[in-house]
Amino acid sequence: MDGGWEEEPIEDGHKGLGAVRALNCEHEPHDPLYVGENNENGETKLAAPVGLTSSAEENEAKNVSYSYTLWVGTNVTEVITMTLTSPKNTSFFKAMIQAAEIDSRFSFDAREWPNGHYVHTLAGKKEEPRGYNFWILYRLPEYPEISSPPGNQLIAPVGE
Repeated sequence: MDGGWEEEPIEDGHKGLGAVRALNCEHEPHDPLYVGENNENGETKLAAPVGLTSSAEENEAKNVSYSYTLWVGTNVTEVITMTLTSPKNTSFFKAMIQAAEIDSRFSFDAREWPNGHYVHTLAGKKEEPRGYNFWILYRLPEYPEISSPPGNQLIAPVGE
């Protein structure tokens, strides 16, 4: 599985997500979606059903837009940025494939391992760990500044 939920089946018998009930906890839920008067079989539901969305709104909710930026070289000799739109929960590996199909400067080569893909060539540069030529994936809240490289706290967790 690539981190997306589209392959994960919901197996709750014949009940949908609307059948989720509040557990008998010692505190009262403080969720703004909590609807205390919506009872079924004596149990309080966590949320009331809402109206259906239009197909345009539905499509928008299923896609996300983001920027993919490559800094090439130890002293950042080349910067390549692309804005992509992908289905929600797309793995970054699939995003890399999408970018490479659009712009060959994002091309890469990878080996498949039991725990995922290992990228060994990116933007025409082959990995050389002894020469400190390798890649780091960051998840940034905004476009990166070349003069201020991101800190280690922004390195993307493994598997994302």
